[in-house]
Amino acid sequence: EDALEKEDELYSLRCSSLGEKHPDTIKTLESYPNILVPLGRYDEALEKAKKYCDLCLEVLGGRHPDYLFSLDIISVIYTYMERYADALEKAGECYNLRREILGENHQKTLESLESILVILMQLGRYDEALERAEELYGLRCKALGKNHEVSIYSLYTVSIILGCLAKYEEALAKAKDSYWLFCLVLGKNDKKTLDALCNIGTIYTWLGMNDEALESYKECYNLSRKV
Repeated sequence: EDALEKEDELYSLRCSSLGEKHPDTIKTLESYPNILVPLGRYDEALEKAKKYCDLCLEVLGGRHPDYLFSLDIISVIYTYMERYADALEKAGECYNLRREILGENHQKTLESLESILVILMQLGRYDEALERAEELYGLRCKALGKNHEVSIYSLYTVSIILGCLAKYEEALAKAKDSYWLFCLVLGKNDKKTLDALCNIGTIYTWLGMNDEALESYKECYNLSRKV
């Protein structure tokens, strides 16, 4: 609440001294969702985000980084509100613009693509999510290399979605690949490595391979105790 009061004061001062449409004044609106969302005040956060978005578009233009970021903010707020269809629409708009302006391999473009696949999973649209996840993995391998931590996590995500689609054999193969790559890059005791190992155990359970599942869970437990 104190942070919100200070933000209100700053915004009012900039409006009075610079005007509502000055870039510095507009930039002040960007901070409101970061304050309001943790307070659970989603409707107010959305209102501020939309105002920020509209002003960015009017003053800075539809290709400006702040406008693109404003679309991302709105999508995130919709996700908190569980308005996933609306979140997907804004995430898709942001992704298409970033891909056009920045290129498909740019970090921000790939982050937008990842946002889309996460929302698709929340909507239960796993076939589409898988398509996006495999695309993201390929692009990240191209941009960063397959041994980069972020690329490996994308592979891990592919295994999760395959499991949701009951494609257990494929999921297991991807899960094992991601686990060993995490071991190589991050070490056996890293949290992401342990999550990947636990994922293997879960897939073994789905396959009815309970002995193998138990071994994976035991190893994960023993390693996690050392962290």
